[in-house]
Amino acid sequence: MGQHEHTDDTRARTRRRLIGVGKAALVINLLDLTSSLPSAYNTAVGARSTIELVLQLALALVAVVWIGRALPGWLRTLNRAPIPRGPRYVIGLVLATQLVYVFFKIEAYPMTNVGMFTYGIKPWADVTRVRSRYVQDFDGELRPFSIRQTGDPLFHGAIQTDWETALIMIRHTRHKKVHDELVRLADEVGEPRPQLADMTLRFDADGMHMERVVLHAERRRQKREKARREKLRKQKRAQREQRKQRAKARAERARATAKAKTDAAARGLETGEPASASAEGKRGAARSSAAGEVD
Repeated sequence: MGQHEHTDDTRARTRRRLIGVGKAALVINLLDLTSSLPSAYNTAVGARSTIELVLQLALALVAVVWIGRALPGWLRTLNRAPIPRGPRYVIGLVLATQLVYVFFKIEAYPMTNVGMFTYGIKPWADVTRVRSRYVQDFDGELRPFSIRQTGDPLFHGAIQTDWETALIMIRHTRHKKVHDELVRLADEVGEPRPQLADMTLRFDADGMHMERVVLHAERRRQKREKARREKLRKQKRAQREQRKQRAKARAERARATAKAKTDAAARGLETGEPASASAEGKRGAARSSAAGEVD
């Protein structure tokens, strides 16, 4: 008789546990639907197949029936709770408002965070972000490096710090001392040195994917290379301008010389003297004048 009662108790406990697990699954499924289906405030739909959607809707129907049947009992339990009537009504009103906000995905302060639903179910094709993070180079493969994980006492990797140091480094990720400290820790354990990089991240139904990684060191090198090319371009342009100025000056001198010769020839025709004799006479007069000034 005692063994039979023990077996019944075991079955009853097992049944209650299974019912509890089933109710938890119904609640999780209902929450997933209410935060993923279109509403008046947000028309984005989470990625799921038709079969998954039908199954979730069927489970949601079961959950609604269960909640409808259990709600009066819950209200009676709440009414019997040792809470004054005024605070009880306030708590009930806040709870009801929160449920309405979550169901309709209303993003309005103060009941819900204004970004509570926007980023979670934005169309996948548009969900790309650029973030500055540390990465490690494992034989040409860049892998994300988590500073937060270094301070985890249970799940840290080869590089380990305490949680306080990790939080400080997270707060000042771009500081040179943080980089130097991570490099020192990596060298101590023989790990690839963490390097800052800009990562283009894309989110889809399969999770997060790194589409593009640009190391800050590589970006600085590219910037220096670009500045060097720009400097060379300016130098070449300045040299071209100098050559143009010199060519222009030579052309002006040639034009001036040609004009002087033309003028001298014209005066020689007027005086009846050859242009060469006139020019020679002018040069002789100039030499005589210079000699007289010296004496």
